[in-house]
Amino acid sequence: MDWPGIDWDQAEKDVRRLRQRIFTASKEGDLAKVRNLHKLMLRSLSNTLVSVRRVTEINAGRKAAGIGDQVVLTTSGKSELVRFIQ
Repeated sequence: MDWPGIDWDQAEKDVRRLRQRIFTASKEGDLAKVRNLHKLMLRSLSNTLVSVRRVTEINAGRKAAGIGDQVVLTTSGKSELVRFIQ
């Protein structure tokens, strides 16, 4: 995975669209659809990419950024973390 080559606008757009669909289904009271969309969100590569980016680059604690016991500061480490989570 080429971390610098990722289309971040598209990834964030995909995540935003999924979140909107979850919100709409929740507002309509369609719990089965909400559950299915949540599962889709958890399996989404775009969601994983945006989450890893948020944890490793955007958060204030980016000097010791990571998930769990894994500290990741390099682009190759970020790509490996995405593979690990997926």
